[in-house]
Amino acid sequence: MKKPFFSIIIPTFNRVRELEIAVKCIVSQKYKNFEIIIVDNSSTGKTGRLVKQFKDKRIRLYVNHRNLGWIKSLKRGLELAEGEYVILQGDDDYMVLDIALKNLRKTIKKYSPGYIRLNYLSYLTWKNQLVDFKLNKKNNINKRIFPNSSTQDVLEFIEETDPFFIAGIVFKNKYPKSSKIINSELCPWLMILFYNTSTFGGYFSSNYSYISSWQRKVSNSGHPFFRLERNEFTFESYFKVIKKIAKRDADRFMKQRLKQVILLFPANKQATNNSNLVKCARRVLRLSPDFKFSPVFWLSFIFAYIFPNIILELIREIFFKRMIHEAEKNRYVFNKNYDFLQSIKTQQIR
Repeated sequence: MKKPFFSIIIPTFNRVRELEIAVKCIVSQKYKNFEIIIVDNSSTGKTGRLVKQFKDKRIRLYVNHRNLGWIKSLKRGLELAEGEYVILQGDDDYMVLDIALKNLRKTIKKYSPGYIRLNYLSYLTWKNQLVDFKLNKKNNINKRIFPNSSTQDVLEFIEETDPFFIAGIVFKNKYPKSSKIINSELCPWLMILFYNTSTFGGYFSSNYSYISSWQRKVSNSGHPFFRLERNEFTFESYFKVIKKIAKRDADRFMKQRLKQVILLFPANKQATNNSNLVKCARRVLRLSPDFKFSPVFWLSFIFAYIFPNIILELIREIFFKRMIHEAEKNRYVFNKNYDFLQSIKTQQIR
């Protein structure tokens, strides 16, 4: 059997319907030299039956016999990957354009980057609406960084390409064992991206290649900015790696992430409770005491703590309406992707 050029890794857990759509999008690609590695984290669903229905030898399924968490599932997928390049996505992320892999192959042939970031749209599942929302707004044009760039430039490039969402993370399947997946809920692939970008360069593709699903409710266990284990955020390994890579810039990069945690205090309260909010706020101050003097910290915290969830929900709806309004300005681009997604959804496997 021909060696695949792309290994597309999909960790999954109890999302058979979403997974079906995700796989349909991939197998409909015009570029065909790929494998799909599905790592099922001990679902109660019918992932195995779904894979058999596709009758496609390019789809490989590995099932964890117990729930190991999505990071260990991701590690297992990487161990199984045989392609020259790895593509990561969630089980509810969709490769919307049938020429996405073809375009990606052209980019690789031209530049041979170690890390490629494919742009994505966000899909508000409960509103059936596409929006363009990123943690970093500097991502509307193609960007390239050359091999052997400075450590600071490499880290800034990685952060500017919004590496925190799994949909559309692509990297060369060639890195030392020391550059492994880290035990962080936030960007566990950081060391791989850093090594590959430093060694081979990086590329950001501004064309929308993915739709990444947003769920209406985010649980405490489902968002790294809301989650503490042993009084630490579940993404703090990310900070430790940054400190190891770039000691001088570590504090600056940490503060950038903590600012996002602070701005999400109201969402934290809505998804959890005031007790968890207080614990998270204390942890932020423990990591970066300077925030004691930040008006934004206190405004966000007090606002979240005082107002009931019903008010926070109304404000959240206003925020999403604004996002949808912004999306209307790009109606052609959004509708083109939306129509493709709807056509895929209506197809049924017999």
